[in-house]
Amino acid sequence: KSTWPEADDKLVDRYLHCIESVACLMLERGYHISMYSTDNMDIVTKDNILKRLNVLSRQSMSALHDVKPKSAKELVRDVQSMDIMIASRLHAVLISHLFCKPVLAISYDRKVRQHMKDMDQDQFCIDIENVTIENILVILDKIFESKEMIKTNLKEKRSKYIEAISKQYEDLIKLI
Repeated sequence: KSTWPEADDKLVDRYLHCIESVACLMLERGYHISMYSTDNMDIVTKDNILKRLNVLSRQSMSALHDVKPKSAKELVRDVQSMDIMIASRLHAVLISHLFCKPVLAISYDRKVRQHMKDMDQDQFCIDIENVTIENILVILDKIFESKEMIKTNLKEKRSKYIEAISKQYEDLIKLI
């Protein structure tokens, strides 16, 4: 039985196969990959992927990093060092966007898709039911091609959200 929050084991197996295959391709192309989880339930899944990648891509293992931040400061440092993020969990997407990092989101839940839409990044989101190696690679290429523009758009969106939150706090303080 899967540790993934989705009950469909075939769907989860296909998703994991796609992630592993794309990771192997990226390692073979010379990219460095850092894997971390934002949820305890995902640690087993991440560890299984790392073990399978170790078998599939031995020549590239020095470029594969199992990131285990022990503090928020370490997490921030790790996220800031990444060029892009492939994420399935909302918190990983949120953290990446907070630091204006482009994200390829694989959405198993409407909240991930909705956040990507709210950030005007929905073209970089794949519903888990539609995930394939090919569409991951196509979207990754789009992200790499427009990475700087994505970062600029995320900075603008982040500023608008910070302004809106600040206004809400100001309004709330007036009620006290």
